[in-house]
Amino acid sequence: MRRVAVVAVSLGLLLAGCRQQGLSRDELERRYVDGLIEGGVDEDVAECVIARFFAALDDDELEEFNTSGTGLTGSQLDEVARLTASCTSV
Repeated sequence: MRRVAVVAVSLGLLLAGCRQQGLSRDELERRYVDGLIEGGVDEDVAECVIARFFAALDDDELEEFNTSGTGLTGSQLDEVARLTASCTSV
């Protein structure tokens, strides 16, 4: 459960601070992965969570997610928890 909290908090902080436009999907993925790693998440877990989270978003949804400047919604938090559990049991 602690790992889920670390990923969710780190991802929430990244959302509040990232808000960069004009980056490719790969560049955004790398920034979010790097941010999670800096927040204390293992690299393998960070890559797995972000890859799976971003894969579920089309380009417009990803842009909205990246530029909204808001925290994670309840459903996004649930998804992050599910992905983190899935990515740590691989």
